[in-house]
Amino acid sequence: MRRFLFTLLSLVLVASACSSGDDSAPTTVPVDDLSNAVGDLTTSTVAAPEPAATSTTQDPDSGISITTEPAGGVEVIGTSLSRFDERSIDLEVGRPAPSFSGPGFEGNLIEVTPGTRPMVVLFLAHWCPHCQAEVPELQAFIGENGLPEGVDFVAVATANDASRDNYPADEWLERENWTPVTIMDDDASSIGEAFGLSAFPYYVFLDAEGLVGGRFTGGQPPEVIASGMRTLAGGFSAAPAETTTTTAAAAPEASGIPSSQLEAFRAQPTACGSSLPALPTSEQYVEPGDAGLAGPSQLVLTTSCGELTIELDLERAPITVNAMAFLAEEGYFDGTACHRYISGFVLQCGDPSASGRSGPGYFLPDEFPETGFVYERGVVAMANAGPGTGGSQFFIVTGDASPLPNQFTVIGTVELSEEFLASLDSLPLGVGSFGETSRPLETVYIEEAVVSRTG
Repeated sequence: MRRFLFTLLSLVLVASACSSGDDSAPTTVPVDDLSNAVGDLTTSTVAAPEPAATSTTQDPDSGISITTEPAGGVEVIGTSLSRFDERSIDLEVGRPAPSFSGPGFEGNLIEVTPGTRPMVVLFLAHWCPHCQAEVPELQAFIGENGLPEGVDFVAVATANDASRDNYPADEWLERENWTPVTIMDDDASSIGEAFGLSAFPYYVFLDAEGLVGGRFTGGQPPEVIASGMRTLAGGFSAAPAETTTTTAAAAPEASGIPSSQLEAFRAQPTACGSSLPALPTSEQYVEPGDAGLAGPSQLVLTTSCGELTIELDLERAPITVNAMAFLAEEGYFDGTACHRYISGFVLQCGDPSASGRSGPGYFLPDEFPETGFVYERGVVAMANAGPGTGGSQFFIVTGDASPLPNQFTVIGTVELSEEFLASLDSLPLGVGSFGETSRPLETVYIEEAVVSRTG
């Protein structure tokens, strides 16, 4: 059964403002809003010296090959990724990225093959003010700290336009003393198009198998990028994984919990001065269970920071509500950590591995709300990684009305006290898997989940 990375918030929230010195500037530069950004482009061409012999410089563990052979042009091999839209779910997570090759600054051939080890691909445009701010900051960090070991980093200079600032791109980057391996894209922005480029700067994180782990646009502090790279180097995988499964009524088999994530949460302080609960279980099931709810019911969560009583909406999502109630009655949620919190938006829980990519071993059918539904404060809904991928992870909306599309099954509502919200907002946060500041550094646990049948 597939274990998934929930990407709900890596879309509308991961991108942060790119420092351009203009407070009115957008957080990213959309490709479609800029003339000649993709398509009718002029590319800087640097004549390559004729080498006496072809040679290759390559770390044997790297997916980047640098040769002295003149590049014949840009080539992309593999299926292109769909255009990235930060306002919707990224269905490309877990899918393979294409390989590509093209000229470096000196016109020499550089070949990039995802799947050798983890990789980050950064797309830049010479005329983008946010890229112009990002490059010197990132280069200064690299010069002082280097980049995390075990992860490849490659830049692609694309959307070149002779009529705009800092053309040609290679000369701009050389003025900035830019040291990362960089490929010059062609007139059609073939590499950018193949990776679903939609705005600048644009980052694509790939795991060791060459699968997309996350994509986001917008400038980020270098420390955030380095943190995401360290996560990749630590063994993050976006791939579906085989897990041992049982029937919904059978006893659980061996644990599938990635212990490093769980241990990290349990090693840090517990939120709100609470005690550390017992370890969570790791049941895996072939299909959703059914708690047999037939009337008004509540799911009562005793958390480290207080009690939450969720009024379950059986009429809106009968399959999902009964499946979640079944898991609660099995003790599935007891001792689990809420692994993600973004102030004024959501608290995400329900993953016994605390990794954000685990589930009960099955997928639930979608029971999405009606068009126009508003995910307002107190709504409890299922996390997913695209259609038909709900499992056990859920989120509680903690802010005002959210702009989320009606693509998340709603299981109920909960009254959130100001005291509880203040407790969450007082949590110190660290960088999550792909650049967002959302990982609680004091752990909020679901100590116990109890179903109350009142009807």
